[in-house]
Amino acid sequence: VIAEVQTLAAGLAPAALDRGLSLALMALADQQPVPVDVRASDLDLDPATGRALYFAAAECLTNATRHGSASCIRLSLTASEAGAVLTVSDDGCGGARIVPGGGLAGLASRLEPFGGSLAVSNGISAGTVVTVRLPTD
Repeated sequence: VIAEVQTLAAGLAPAALDRGLSLALMALADQQPVPVDVRASDLDLDPATGRALYFAAAECLTNATRHGSASCIRLSLTASEAGAVLTVSDDGCGGARIVPGGGLAGLASRLEPFGGSLAVSNGISAGTVVTVRLPTD
């Protein structure tokens, strides 16, 4: 039953995505308990890539507020020659890293089927920057 629910959920898209990813990201940001500055370009993405980026953003925002103790977050979605780039940075306590069995490792593994990657870096004095790259071809 759990496997069937996971399969079903993987194919569902939040209703907010019906208006496009950039507007969905803004709506997601509005739901956060701390201010989120969103800079999202309108990209022409297939639905699966849009869902993957949306859920990656949701997880990164949750991590920043829950584990990073961030007081403000910046989220950007841009296009590069290689595809879409989602960056979530915060002013929190830093220290995030990809560890086996952890949430960021799980996120990285969910991006792999799309040819995507996840990178995590910690700011100079504090904070975390998570960068998701997904090809758009």
